[in-house]
Amino acid sequence: MLIAPQIFKCGSEDYLSLSPELFTLPHNTHMTKSALLIIDLQNDFLEGGSLAVPDGNEIIDPIIELAQKKDWDLVIATKDWHPQDHTSFASNHGVKPYTELEFTSPENEAEKKIQMVWPDHCVQNSNGSEFPPKFKAFWEQFKGPKELVKKGYLSDREYYSAFSDVWKLHKTELDSLLKEHGIRNVTIVGLALDFCVFHTASDALRENYSVTLVTNLTRSVADREGPPSKLQALGAHLAEYNGSEIIIK
Repeated sequence: MLIAPQIFKCGSEDYLSLSPELFTLPHNTHMTKSALLIIDLQNDFLEGGSLAVPDGNEIIDPIIELAQKKDWDLVIATKDWHPQDHTSFASNHGVKPYTELEFTSPENEAEKKIQMVWPDHCVQNSNGSEFPPKFKAFWEQFKGPKELVKKGYLSDREYYSAFSDVWKLHKTELDSLLKEHGIRNVTIVGLALDFCVFHTASDALRENYSVTLVTNLTRSVADREGPPSKLQALGAHLAEYNGSEIIIK
């Protein structure tokens, strides 16, 4: 059977939409291991931060609760971890934040992307790069299997996905960690839905993980409706956390 692909855009990238059957794996069986991915829960993305996501603080407590309630095989928290000269900062281009600029691949001058530049955020070892106090205390005391994955530390390229840069050139250790722990199912929460959460989930699907997006434990910069429906079309499970369990929609 031939499948007609469709191209859609989210953030600054084009994504190929195919039949969900090509991406979906069995969800949360007793034979597979599950990880919770907590994306970029950092001060600069929260109230008072330089790139605050509206209502982002609302998800801190339920994410901590979810991490503690379920017997996860692995919990991974990610961090944006930018040097001060990072290419995604508007200040390094002499333009205003949220300006769109053309960027060239670090390894291929013919490959270009139009991308938005941002206020300085999550600069390495700054307060803005830290977890918020309540989540930081939880993370330091959490005794379950856990890993921290940092992204965005190469100054010449943007990162949205926790798996790789936007050019798919540099890979973080995320995929290797999941494979080392035998993880096949990933449940994703955090910030921001329409950028780093979306791209991380998309890449997880591309790597043939079964993906569950807990929609009420994410918040968006702007687009709240588009990313979940696009991820569902790619084969992700959409779910909500009701305070005691994750309910697939």
